[in-house]
Formats: sequence, structure tokens, C-alpha cells
Amino acid sequence: MFEILHFRGSENILKDKGMDKDVQRTLEYLDNVLYGSIHRRELLREALDEMGWRHKRVLSVLDGRRYYYKGIKQGVALEGSLAVYEYILEGLLRLQIGFQKERIDMGILLLPATRGDRSPYVSTKKLVEDEVQDLYPTIDLPVAIVLFDLGKPGESMEEEASIQVRPRDNTAETKKVPRETKLQEQVSPEIPSKNIPATLKSKPRKKRRFKFPPFIQSK
Repeated sequence: MFEILHFRGSENILKDKGMDKDVQRTLEYLDNVLYGSIHRRELLREALDEMGWRHKRVLSVLDGRRYYYKGIKQGVALEGSLAVYEYILEGLLRLQIGFQKERIDMGILLLPATRGDRSPYVSTKKLVEDEVQDLYPTIDLPVAIVLFDLGKPGESMEEEASIQVRPRDNTAETKKVPRETKLQEQVSPEIPSKNIPATLKSKPRKKRRFKFPPFIQSK
């Protein structure tokens, strides 16, 4: 589930470029792939590559530096982090640099819709609107911010596992055998006494009284 918030005419730019449906399909695909997943960073890269957003020659933010956008297509840059909402400032700054250098015409920022419990804002949408307004005119590029609700990491795996689990068959009762009994059977199995030769049968031993040697006996 996701929500798109447009600022400074970003929606009209997408329509003029004929990319509004392409962006919608991309976001829907990301929502299906990433919901409840664990390795979201790797899956995000693969999904954007499949949708034609990752061309290595144009992903760099600055020449000669290892700063890259998540994706670029027809002058529209994709940036974001689906782990923490606080990435909004860094993400907008990256997009603003590309806009000022005339590498991109607008940006799309991907962010999680969930935040910490201590936040005074009840609505993440309201928080985004206030922060975008507060950052103007430092950040003035046309931008669309997408808020994703992707559930908890591993949630999809738990749902799949719950479907595959079958109830155990408790009809067969197992007889519990003490561990000591099992060890005795493995180490020294019982042999019928009638098959033991008479010479090998153990005879009762007589108790012998210990005697001290003569040189240490008490006088």
C-alpha cells in the first residue's frame, strides 16, 4: 500500500512526459515485491532494474563521486530509503543537486509511512507537507514523495509458513522407554542363563579379611 504526494507541479511534469502510467506501474510493482520482505535493499535494486530505471551511465549524482540515484528515466530521478523516514532530508538534497545541475527535471522520493511512537505528528502525510514547506526555498525542485506501508520485515514469510503447516497426527501413541533402560540394552543385552556354560557362570565370592604385613603390625 502506498500514497503519492505531489509538490510544485510534479504530477503535470509526469503527464507531459507520458510517464504517469509508467510511474504508477513501477510503484505498484515495488509494493508487491517489497511487502513483508527482509532484504528490501537488494529487492528494490532488482525491481527497478527490471522496470528500466537503472542505467549505470546516468545514475551518478556528482561526477567522480560514488553518489548514485536509485534510478533515472527520462529526466525523472528515483531516490529514497524504505528503512527510516528521516532520510527525507538527505533524499531531497540529492535530488536538488541533480535539479540544479540540470541533470533531472524532477524527482521521486520513496519513504516509509511508519515512524516512531514518540513523534508528535499523527499523520505522516501532514509531516511531509510541513517539512517540504519548511525546506523551501533551499529545496525548490518539483518532487513527488511516495509513502509506503510495507508491513513488518518477514511478515510475508510468516503468512506463507502458516499456510503450509499441517496439523500433526497424534493418533499413534509412542511408548516412552527410560533412557537408562535403552543404555543397558545397548551396552549389555541380557543373555538367557540356560545357554551359559557352567564353567562361565559366576560363583559367589567369599569375603576376605585384610591382614597387615608382619613388620607393620602393632606390638
